[in-house]
Amino acid sequence: MTGSAVRRATKDDLDVWASLRHQLWPHLSLEEHRAEITEALAQPEKLVAFFCLTATGNAIGLAEASVRSDYVNGCETSPVAFL
Repeated sequence: MTGSAVRRATKDDLDVWASLRHQLWPHLSLEEHRAEITEALAQPEKLVAFFCLTATGNAIGLAEASVRSDYVNGCETSPVAFL
């Protein structure tokens, strides 16, 4: 994609971040996504998110990477990196 970019998500991206997450996990409300993002932002060593942006700056893709200590399907160890 010509003119696209990738950048790290920040607290200023709360609404667009929640909207993209909601498209992936619609069983949670936008408010629940906002709450999870706010909690994640308070622990930057555990989660990072990146947006793929169009040439005009619109976020069209999301990737989140985290360190999870809870149970993750298919994993026998903890913590585990999760994308």
